[in-house]
Amino acid sequence: MGNRFYVYAYLRSRDSQHGLVGSPYYIGKGQRRRAWDKLHVIKPPSDPTRIVILSDHMTSVDALQAEMLLIHLYGRIDKGTGCLRNLTDGGDGCRGAQRSEHTRHKLSEKTKKEWDVKRAIGYQYPPVSDETRAKFRAAKVGKKQTRELVERRTAPLRGRKRSKETLEKIAAAKRKTERSLIQFGRKKRKIWQSADQTTTQA
Repeated sequence: MGNRFYVYAYLRSRDSQHGLVGSPYYIGKGQRRRAWDKLHVIKPPSDPTRIVILSDHMTSVDALQAEMLLIHLYGRIDKGTGCLRNLTDGGDGCRGAQRSEHTRHKLSEKTKKEWDVKRAIGYQYPPVSDETRAKFRAAKVGKKQTRELVERRTAPLRGRKRSKETLEKIAAAKRKTERSLIQFGRKKRKIWQSADQTTTQA
């Protein structure tokens, strides 16, 4: 029942600067009529004989892995690594997608508007249980981030100009953290002093 997925390819009908006739220009994973569906970002060939099922009767996981492997092997045009018009590296989601500054700005504005609506109707994040928090904590304890990951995360923030309002919020958050640390230190000192007095009396 679960082996209903397949991996397919769209083949070129003529030579182009990106590949010879018969070479694949798109790799995808699907089920039922997915490969022949014309509502694709990448249009299927008008000649149905150029739609090829590379492997079928697969589980979803196996099909996704095969799709990713083939995209990696043939390479993507937008990355300059091969002949495929795929805009992602395959698999679930948008892994490897390269978006223009204009597209990122549009997505950002859309997300902001969605959150404005949610705040207006009083939306709040669903509460996270202590058990779930413990799982998150356990998954991260002892794990060190690679230098490459840190660099990738911090690079977009370098040289970024923040508004006066944002700077004030950051400063307020730092002051709150400092106060919390001071209070924690005082509390800890009281506990130690109490312990010392108890030991002395004994």
